[in-house]
Amino acid sequence: MLKKIYDELVLIRKEIQAIRKSKELDAMSFS
Repeated sequence: MLKKIYDELVLIRKEIQAIRKSKELDAMSFS
């Protein structure tokens, strides 16, 4: 049970990091 919750948190964190990276790339291309 805890393992499943942990796995989901890890996936969410990876998605957030990917979104953050793409936003940084967008900011770089605009400047």
